[in-house]
Amino acid sequence: MSVITVPVSDVQQAIIQEMVTSGRAATKAHAVRIAIDLLAREEALETLRRGQAEIRAGKTLQGDLDELAKHIA
Repeated sequence: MSVITVPVSDVQQAIIQEMVTSGRAATKAHAVRIAIDLLAREEALETLRRGQAEIRAGKTLQGDLDELAKHIA
């Protein structure tokens, strides 16, 4: 596991400390790992939402992948 040092604002520090104090995170590092995991999940969900919106809008390609690749390049 790597260690990184990241400056945080007073508000962010208070949020991290509250997570530890409330027991939602075991340590400050654990709180930051939880936040990173949540961000990654949210970004994945947003990617899915955009894809669904494109499908609903008819902006998807269908057909033979080799033929589609010719049109994308």
